[in-house]
Amino acid sequence: MEDLQEIIASFGEKEITITVGDIVKTGKEAIVYKAYLNNELTALKVYKDYNTRAFTDNKGYIAGKYIKKPSLRKATMKKTKVGKDFIHEGWVKREYVMLNRLFSKGCSIPKPIASVKTAILMEFIGNEAKTAPKLKDAILNASQAQTTFELIVENMKKFLDVGVVHADLSEFNILWWKEKPYIIDFPQSIDVKENTNAESLLLRDVNNVCKYFSKYIEINETEVYESLKHILDDFVIYGRNPNFN
Repeated sequence: MEDLQEIIASFGEKEITITVGDIVKTGKEAIVYKAYLNNELTALKVYKDYNTRAFTDNKGYIAGKYIKKPSLRKATMKKTKVGKDFIHEGWVKREYVMLNRLFSKGCSIPKPIASVKTAILMEFIGNEAKTAPKLKDAILNASQAQTTFELIVENMKKFLDVGVVHADLSEFNILWWKEKPYIIDFPQSIDVKENTNAESLLLRDVNNVCKYFSKYIEINETEVYESLKHILDDFVIYGRNPNFN
C-alpha cells in the first residue's frame, strides 16, 4: 500500500491540502481514515495493494469492455504483475468515476471530492464523535425498515437510470445515518451496456437486500426484481432509460 505521506503529497500536487487522522475502518480492499480538508472532516479511502486485498474474483469486471486493450485483458486474466498493477490503479479510478456519475444524479452516496492514484477523498458519513454504522449493525423498527428499504430500491433504480449495477450490494456496504441509508463501495460496480453479467449481478443485489429486510417487513422479491429489470432492459435496448430525464 502506498505510504500515507506519498498520498498526501499527491493530493498536494493537485493543490488539495489534507491532514490524516485516525483509522475509521479496515476492510478487505481498503483502509478508511478520517481526513481534514480546510478543517472539514472528510473520509480518505486508501486501497490496499492487489496482493493483500481479499477481492480476487475479477471475472465480472473483465467480462466488461472496460479493459479495451487485448494484451491488458490477457494480463489481468493471468494475474501478471502488469495485470495486477492495472487492476489496482484502475479499481480506484473506476470507483471515483462511478461515485461522480451517481452523485450527480442525486443518489444517496458519499459526495466524492478528489482522487489520486491509490486513494479517494470523499464526504464523511457521520460526525467527529461517531462514524455512521453499517446497516447490518443498525437497529430499525418496522417503519424505519420499510422507509429505508424503499429508499434503497429507489437508489437502485437511479443507478439503472444511468446504466449502473452496484454488483456487491448488501447490508455490509450501506451506512445508516440520521434515518437515511448511504450506499458505499463501488469499485466492482458495472456498466450494464458493457458487461454480460449485468442481469445476474442485479439479481444478486436484489437477493441480498431483500433477504436482509425480510426480517423486518414482508417483501415480494420477485416484484422488486421485475421493477428493476424493466429499467435494465430499457437501458440495454435504448442506451438510456426513456422515462428518465
